[in-house]
Formats: sequence, C-alpha cells, structure tokens
Amino acid sequence: MADTASLLEALAERLDGGEDLEMEFKAARNGVPKDVWPTLSAFANTQGGWVLLGAIESDAGPVITGVTDASGLLKTLNDMLRNSQKISYPVCGVKDASVEVLGDKQVILIRVPAAPRRARPVYVSGNVYEGTYVRRHAGDYRCLKPEVDRMMREASDVASDASILPHVGLDDLDRNALSHFRQRCQTRNPADPKNGYDDERFLQAVGGFRHDKETGEKGVTVAGLLMLGTDEAIRQWRPRHLIDFRIVTSEPGADDRWDDRVVWEGHLFGAFEAIYPKLVADLSIPFRLNHGVRTDESQTHVALREALINLLVHADYAETSASLIKRTPQGYLFRNPGDSRVSHTDLLLGDRSDPRNPTLVRMFRFAGLADEAGTGMPKIIHAWRALGFSPPQIDAGSERYEFTLDLRHAHLLAEEDRAWLGRLGAHWSEAEQLALVLARHSGAVDNASLRKHTGQHAADASKVLVQLRGQRLLQRLEGAGWPPRYTLAPAALEAEADDEMDSAQGQIGAERDSKLSIELPASAKANALGDYTNPLGDSAGSLGDLRKSLGDLPPSLEGSAGELGPALGTLWEIARMVRESSYQPGSVRDEIIVDLCSVAPLSVTQIAALLGRSPDHIRPILRTLTTTGRLAYHIPERPSHPGQRYVGISGDTTRADR
Repeated sequence: MADTASLLEALAERLDGGEDLEMEFKAARNGVPKDVWPTLSAFANTQGGWVLLGAIESDAGPVITGVTDASGLLKTLNDMLRNSQKISYPVCGVKDASVEVLGDKQVILIRVPAAPRRARPVYVSGNVYEGTYVRRHAGDYRCLKPEVDRMMREASDVASDASILPHVGLDDLDRNALSHFRQRCQTRNPADPKNGYDDERFLQAVGGFRHDKETGEKGVTVAGLLMLGTDEAIRQWRPRHLIDFRIVTSEPGADDRWDDRVVWEGHLFGAFEAIYPKLVADLSIPFRLNHGVRTDESQTHVALREALINLLVHADYAETSASLIKRTPQGYLFRNPGDSRVSHTDLLLGDRSDPRNPTLVRMFRFAGLADEAGTGMPKIIHAWRALGFSPPQIDAGSERYEFTLDLRHAHLLAEEDRAWLGRLGAHWSEAEQLALVLARHSGAVDNASLRKHTGQHAADASKVLVQLRGQRLLQRLEGAGWPPRYTLAPAALEAEADDEMDSAQGQIGAERDSKLSIELPASAKANALGDYTNPLGDSAGSLGDLRKSLGDLPPSLEGSAGELGPALGTLWEIARMVRESSYQPGSVRDEIIVDLCSVAPLSVTQIAALLGRSPDHIRPILRTLTTTGRLAYHIPERPSHPGQRYVGISGDTTRADR
C-alpha cells in the first residue's frame, strides 16, 4: 500500500496546480462505469476534480486495479462525453483524459474542470431535475428542484441586480438616502459630470435606474431598490429582508445572548451607515498621512469595512434567509445567503471576479465605500495577516448555500513557535512556517489543511510539503491513506524537545496562570497514586453507559477502558481543549498533560490518544516534563520499562515513592 500511495503522490505532483486535487476512484473493470456520470456532473457543478479509472477505495487507501484495453476505453469515454443524452455539457476536452501508468498497470486519468456558470446545471441522462448532481465532502449528491432552479437563475446573462422592476418608480426611493448618496459621490469626485444630472439621469448613470430601448421598459432596477429603496417598497419585492448585526460580549459556552443588536430591514446604504460604526466601535484610530491626507483607518478598519461591503453586495437577495454579522471577543463573523461564484483559489488570489450583483458593487464604489470588483477578499486577507492574525476562515458555500467569513483574533504564530522555528536554523517562507507549526500542534499536516491557512494553489502547497520532507523536517505518515499526511521528522522533533526543555525550565517555580490551568475535583488529584474515586459520583453510571456516551474511542484507548474505568470520562473531557483544536500554546498543553496524569497514571499511547496527537509527537514533550519535575515515572527504577506510565506532580508537591 505504501507503493500505491507513493505512486499516487507522484501522479498528484504532475497535475495542473490550478485545480483542486480532490480525486474519485472508479474500478472500470468492464468498460466505462455507470457511476462515473454522476461524479462528472457533480465535479462540473461544483469546483472540479479528478477521476481515476482503474482504482478502488479501501480502508487503507486506494488500490490500483488497472483497466484492460485502455486506449479503447479512452475512445469510448470521449465519444460518450459528446452525447447530450449521456451528459448535457462536454465537461472534458480530448486533452483532459489520458492513459497513465502506475506501477505495472494502466489507468485513465480524467480532469474535470468546473463548468462555466452559464453552462450549469450540468446533468446526466437527459433529465435536468433528476440528473443534476453536486459534490459534497462525502460524495455526489442529487440536487433538489430548488437547487436546480437556483443554478438556472445564476446562469442568466443578465445580472440579477440589473433587472427592471415593474411598478417601481422614483417615488419608491428614500429621497433623503438618495440625497446623502449623491453628496458622498460628489465629495469623492467633485469634477464628475454626473454631479449636475437630475435624479433620474444620475441613477441611470450609476445603474439604479434603467431604460431598455428595445422594449421601451424603464424603471428602478433591483440594485436601485436594494441600495436606496423605502422599507415598504423593499418588503413588497422581498417579503423577508433582514440584515442582523449582533454584539456578543460573553465567552463561548455561555448563553448566546447579544448585548447590542441592529435588526435592519431597509436599504443597503443605510445598513452600512448603521452597522459599520458599531462594528468598529472602540478600535483605536491611527494618525497616518497618505499623500498629505490623513488616513483614519487601521488595518482592522480596512478588513471590517471590506468584509461588510462584501456581505452586502454579494448576497443572493432572491433567497429568503437573512444576512448575519456578529462581533464577539473571539473575532468577527459575516454570513450571507449565496455561495462564491469563483473557485476558492481565485477568491483568495483575486485573479478572477464574477460578482452576483455588479451594479451594487459599482454603486458602492461610486460612493467611495468599495474598491474594484474582485479585490475585496485579497484586501481583507492582507489586512488580517498584517495584524499578525491567522488567515480568515472562509466557507465559500459549496456545502450550504451560504458564504461565511470568520475573522478570528488568533495569532498566526506564538512566540514559542517563532523560537522553535529559529532552532531549526533557516529562513522560512510563511507557507513553510505554517506547515511546520500545523504539524507541530496538530500532529500532522496535509495539502488541504495547508491550503486552508495559506490560500495557495494545490500544487504550490504540495511543493512546500515535498520540500520540507526533502529537508528531513517532515516525514510521510505511514498508513494514513490518501491524500498523504506528514508529521514532524526526527530533526524537527529534536528541536521541539530542546524548545520544550527551555520553556519548562523557565516555568519552574513560577505560579500557574489561573486562566490556563484546568481545575479538577480534589478527589481526582488526591487519588493520583491510589485507587481512583469517580469525581462525578454515582450519577456517572456504569462503564458501559460511559463508553456509550463517549462514542467511538481511538483503538489505542479501547483496551484501556476497563483499566481506567469511570476515570476515562474525566480524562476525555480534560483533553478536549487540545484534541478539538489544531493549535494550543505549549503552556496550555503542558498543564493539561500534567492534569491528565494527576487523575491516573497514563502511558505515552494513552496520552497521545486522549490529545488526538501521535505518540512520536507527545514523547519528547513527556521527556521534558519529566526532566523538569512536572511528571514522574510510575516505575522510576526502570524508565524504559515497556509498561511505563506517567504521573502528574501538582504544585509544590514533591514526588513520593510510587
């Protein structure tokens, strides 16, 4: 299986870097398989992908089975791709399907680009409502009628916000808002001839009013109504129109109550003016000069302004769901109905743009509130990174028809990460730093997780991982299947151990930070050496009930369930903070490890399983904690005993005989 994995990895490195490396495997034993067509439809209607004919999935990863008469099968496939009764749109060109050799077997590799928006929906078997599929994380899914209708609507050559609304005239616009909008435009461009136009001609110039000379129809456009319409006129066109802004000051886990809220049901120009001041309230305003003019925006202001405008102009207002903006101590969340109309990579790089509401984009730009279409997201990412925070988390809406942007106050690299990288002795690019730190804190890194944090093309992320492996800082995780995953190699683990030693030495004798420590019931720590008394009391139930409540345990913990008894529930809960997070500061992780070992003596394998990390990742950390006196061996006379366990040393307590 390792040979198959390496062959697939070599194949992946030859693929076009502009496409996602998501791959589907089909056996193709007796010709073109029937189940390949829904996959082709799904990839074409989503973000594209690759299909490999001549391979099957197994628990350990893909197995290459090969195909017979590869050239004949390839010709049959190309012929069928041009049969509209088989598939409505030729998703692949002649150069998109090729015969490849993996080991001693021939396979057929099919590249499926995402279909142009105007060609969607791509459907099979000649039935648009029965044969349209999309790709979800678990496979191909047949679309429901509303999803198909949405694709048809999105495929229109006429922008949705440029349509003329019958029976809507200038009297349906908020005159005060229109006057204020014109003042902003004039302030930004005092010499613009549009400043002298009357209201109708001005609106026609910016797209809020349109006269169709072919049909003679004229009136306010969807963009004009959304941007400047009265509440009553907007509700007549969109019965449920809501932009919900909330400020939540409570910590996660508390009741999700808002402390301040704006429920906006009017025009978008007013929504921006009502929400933006509250969004940036209490942010410090820098004093900077740009070409002699004071700039009253920090990088945070820039990111939040662009994010709010992005939400307002890219929402699908044909949908009934509300837009949501939330400000919390952890960061900012923006969510609106509608997915991204460009790929995730293009969205991050700003190479291409396909705005759903281009007229709204233009109107906000005329008012000086937005840049050119397509530049908003890269500007947000650049501003957030300039602040030292982790890259924004983006859900482009392929799973649910909602676009989500999450700007979190999580620093990209902690000081201890920077010190550790320095120990490795090289000048790293940002992508290399992130790859190493992700492997350090998550136990492993793969192409998808690296792309999520860097916004790189798939091939660029692959190059980073391969280069770090070539430098013997990452190593392939055996048995992980496809796609390949990488863990820290011995050289990086040695630097990790050195870093942990220095960090731990500096903490000896210092007080524990009460915000980082996890307080356990006294009974748990009092019984670290003797019989464990269940701190949850009799209500914890039997061991069988406990295991049922915990769900599927890692195999390395299954055999420990009887040994640890009810303590397993407490251990599982203590470790949750590390297990469910890809990153935790080393000081937090160390406190949790000590607390785990204070509940019951634990082996390396048990600790690793509880934390969701690999034993190789945990072993040097335990060695450091033992050397510095925060952990002790359960069998001190034989440190390398195969049944060795670790016990926690709490506070100033010295180690007693075990």
